[in-house]
Parts: sequence; C-alpha cells; structure tokens
Amino acid sequence: MGADGGHPNVLITGHQGFFTLEAIEAIAATTIANVIAFQQDGVPLHPVARPD
Repeated sequence: MGADGGHPNVLITGHQGFFTLEAIEAIAATTIANVIAFQQDGVPLHPVARPD
C-alpha cells in the first residue's frame, strides 16, 4: 500500500501554514530582533544550538 493509503484520488502535500501573511510578518520581526540584539550585545535573542 502506498502513502495514499490505497486511495488513488488522494493528493498528499506539505503543510503551508508558515506561508500566511501573519507568519511571514512574525518571522521577519523575529529576524530583525535577532539582528538588532546581535549588533548591540553580540548575542542573538534566539541562538541556534550547535550540534556536538
């Protein structure tokens, strides 16, 4: 049985919830806040952890 569960008329797509105007505005605001914090203190508000 395939990913469609055996239903040939089913189309599986990726989630697109991140692509709303509100989500894009929030991503932009977070990015700008991180850049400003890094410029001021050398540390972003939301650092990305390095893998060990």
